[in-house]
Amino acid sequence: MANIEIASGLSTAGQFPLNGKTYFKTIADMQIVGTNPYIYYEDMVVNCVETHNQYIWREYMLGEGSGVLTNNFVYPVGAISDGIDYSNRAFNFFEFKTSSDTLDIQEGANITIDKTNPLQPIIHATSGINGVDGTDGVDGIKGDKGDKGDKGDKGDKGDKGDKGNMGESGINGIDGIDGSDALSIDIQPGTNIVIDKTNPLAPIINNTINLTPIESSIVTINSER
Repeated sequence: MANIEIASGLSTAGQFPLNGKTYFKTIADMQIVGTNPYIYYEDMVVNCVETHNQYIWREYMLGEGSGVLTNNFVYPVGAISDGIDYSNRAFNFFEFKTSSDTLDIQEGANITIDKTNPLQPIIHATSGINGVDGTDGVDGIKGDKGDKGDKGDKGDKGDKGDKGNMGESGINGIDGIDGSDALSIDIQPGTNIVIDKTNPLAPIINNTINLTPIESSIVTINSER
């Protein structure tokens, strides 16, 4: 679009802005007019009396907050004006900040800054050098003696011990004294006598006749020497 040169200045007849489309009394007025974004050009700056701030019509940058319009306006394909291609680009009114209003954040030790969006720089911390070990702290006060713990469970039965070594043989006993032949008595039965020698050390002598008186019963005991 060609510019028109004028030979003198322009002046309004009263308290009115020279360019009406860059002057808004309220944010609400900006939102209403924003429904016809084809009258705005890229980077056009407007004034708002209500907030006493300036706003710029520009493309939305990924990661930044919302603008004055509730939703960004996306131009359709083929929207070209004054040599600027607006196709598929999202625009909104954003608060305008001059270079003097923007802080120039500098990187310090172990810090990197992503300034892709200068209005919303992203600060990253990198790994730092290990710090110096601190000094040992003062020993704390000894605590009170704790309560006696509960009695522990009964232990498991121990394994059976190994068999002990065989003891040494005992000393042979002294030979006994030969017994007397008088203890070996061979009792013989006499008349009407029978002898039960089932136990030779306690023979049983039995009478074989009735208990009527008889002249004599002879028991003969032989002794061998």
